[in-house]
Amino acid sequence: NWTSPENFVGNGAYLIDNWVVNEKITLKRNPLYWDNKNTIIERATFLPISSETSDINRYRSGEVQITNSAIPPTLYRKMKQEQPENLHVTPYLCTFFYELNNKRPPFDDPRVREAVKLSLDREIIAEKIMGQGQIPAYSFTPPFINNGKFKPPKWAGWTQQQRHERARELLKEAGYDSQNPLSFTLLYNTSDQNKQQAIAAASMWKKNIGANVTLQNQEWKTTLENRNQGNYQVARATWCADYNEPTSFLNSFLSTSSLNTILYENSDYDAALKNALLATDNEARHQLYQRAEALLDKDSAIVPVYYRVSVRMVSPKVGGFTGKDPFDYTDLKRYFIKADK
Repeated sequence: NWTSPENFVGNGAYLIDNWVVNEKITLKRNPLYWDNKNTIIERATFLPISSETSDINRYRSGEVQITNSAIPPTLYRKMKQEQPENLHVTPYLCTFFYELNNKRPPFDDPRVREAVKLSLDREIIAEKIMGQGQIPAYSFTPPFINNGKFKPPKWAGWTQQQRHERARELLKEAGYDSQNPLSFTLLYNTSDQNKQQAIAAASMWKKNIGANVTLQNQEWKTTLENRNQGNYQVARATWCADYNEPTSFLNSFLSTSSLNTILYENSDYDAALKNALLATDNEARHQLYQRAEALLDKDSAIVPVYYRVSVRMVSPKVGGFTGKDPFDYTDLKRYFIKADK
């Protein structure tokens, strides 16, 4: 009950005024905020819109002033043509990846995990399907994070054909072939874009390694619950940094972490991150982060796909939006509505 508007306690620039589940959250200015005199916008409404197409349509009708940070590629091209001056694309400390349930068949076998990792053509997804500046990912942590610059794994330098061949070898070793094809279910939360990417991934795995992939769509709350309980085989996921440092990503897969929904356990990985806390300089710490990333890759714990960008439509009536925040925060206290000329 503490999250109810009448009970919620906060010290930010805004307070929750009203919350209608699956409809809207309304915020109002906090008169006790330390810098309230410099806050301009009186009230703001956040809309939970699961369809990016609906989001754009409501923006175009004037109902929404700032869209969500994910615009489908087809709409992106359309809006880039129609309103390029209002389209904001910025780098984002955020990784799109597919979770593999490391404890549940068939992904309790590292050979199967590696085969699925290698046979996904992330370059096509990032550059062709998305095509908004996303960067193909070969590690969990974005290499452009502070104290990042991780050395990519060896397979990142292979051709896609070499990756496919190795993947098929691994599956054969694990007992899968045309007579006994790999089969699994891919879970994704409701979104036009997530659906498009899931269809593409399933098609790639079918073409490249003969896998039969069943797509399963659930609304966000149900998807999150099933991931937390380990009730999935492969699941669509995104992780975004809370602070500009590798542990904001790497701590997620500590064996004791509540965020470890892939059920990954590696004592060497845990030790690397524990020792990073004791490192006396950034270089020593960096080497331990590099070791942790290398272990994630060696175990093929996940399937990294791409590093995200924030893509938003922002109404020309909104002032104060810079689009330069690597965390992509929607910081109302910095915004204002421009006066009509």
